Amino acid sequence: MKTKFSIFICLIGLGVSQSFAQITASTVVKFKDTVMTEIWQDLKGTVLENAQVTEKTYDAKKNNTVALFKTWKSEAWINNSQEVYSYNEKNVATAKLRQYWDKSQSAWMNDNQTTWTYDAAGNLVTELYQKWDLN
Repeated sequence: MKTKFSIFICLIGLGVSQSFAQITASTVVKFKDTVMTEIWQDLKGTVLENAQVTEKTYDAKKNNTVALFKTWKSEAWINNSQEVYSYNEKNVATAKLRQYWDKSQSAWMNDNQTTWTYDAAGNLVTELYQKWDLN
């Protein structure tokens, strides 16, 4: 198991001077079988606290089929959103469906979708973005 650790420093401009706002650490936890898990942690004082996790699932052709995003609340990972990808026979992305987690219904709800079409040479012909009207 490989572990990668990197620190990102975000700066917020305050007039002419700069001030450190937040230091966030990112740790790639594992790549097991077809799932890669990446945990984002916030440095609070001297303690790293869980913030967000991303779980990416890959098919046999190494295409990212699902990206699941969770946030850390009350000592547990809570579903936040996910992206579901579709590919054509040439392993080129043809659709991305973005969904958010509705905890009151315990279900994924559609938010938006992007679809792509290509000509015979593989050139992008159309890109269509659609958003669900939830009203």
